[in-house]
Amino acid sequence: MLGSEYGDMLLRTRLFMKKFYALFSMFCIFSSDVLADEFIVMTDQISFGDIIQTNRDSSVISMSHSGVRTMVGATSSKNYGTSSGEIFFENTDPINKTITIMPISDIDVPGCSATLSNFVVSSNTFQVSGEGKSSINVGATLTIKGFCHAGTYTGNAVINYQVENNDKVSHETANLPFVFGIEIPLGLAKQADLNFGSYLSPQKDEVITITQKGVNTGNLTHVPGSNPHVGVMLATGVSGKSANVELSKTEVELKNGKNTLLAELNISPSSFVFGGNEQIDSPQNIIVGGKIYVKANQATGRYTDTVYVTIFYND
Repeated sequence: MLGSEYGDMLLRTRLFMKKFYALFSMFCIFSSDVLADEFIVMTDQISFGDIIQTNRDSSVISMSHSGVRTMVGATSSKNYGTSSGEIFFENTDPINKTITIMPISDIDVPGCSATLSNFVVSSNTFQVSGEGKSSINVGATLTIKGFCHAGTYTGNAVINYQVENNDKVSHETANLPFVFGIEIPLGLAKQADLNFGSYLSPQKDEVITITQKGVNTGNLTHVPGSNPHVGVMLATGVSGKSANVELSKTEVELKNGKNTLLAELNISPSSFVFGGNEQIDSPQNIIVGGKIYVKANQATGRYTDTVYVTIFYND
């Protein structure tokens, strides 16, 4: 009887040992598959740069993994500040690891009707040596539907990747930031021609001056009904951006057949900063004035010429 009880106790002890051993083994197997701590991952953003939309329906900006930007339905006032993204892997384990980049899902852009898609990488599968480093470049296609307000837009693409170490596999993620800016196209529209007015031909040389502050006709006799006034151009652009305006020429010969009038023109302001904010942009009036030199007994007739105004951002 005693022998039987001892035998039962020994059997129970062995069963407990087997159960304990099995649970212990399962725990060890689970913990060995956690490989995230073996990598230090850093990312550098995809930058599409500043974009001016030229198509109301759709603008497509593609960034290759090598950093080459192409645009359809868009242009840019800047040719710098663009780059593909980069993901850096540092292996802190002495054993080599194989990284496989998984397909990257489309990303909607917060605050703008736009999507990032068609992600491309410089290498889909590569190896990071034991206690070594490696990196890949990432490009994508930005599609803007309709027009977005001027401003800077950012977000994150989730990059899923697989880490393999012999028969052990881990699935990890990294956030890859992206950024682009929307600029309003520079615009310049004529509101009024520069008009020096109509006068009777003088007996001596005279000067007519027209500025924002008014008109000085000297001793010339003004013809009733004529309306001398400055020229006005309306400039539109990105809030907070500084711009310059220039005349194609400042010394002009107004012509009436073979007869001429010498004119000196000026523009104001020649440099300014667009007002407003990201949602509402304030246009800027550009004033063209000047003076003409009327000779004694100037031949009668209509004297005209054309000058061009150019506007451009300072940066």
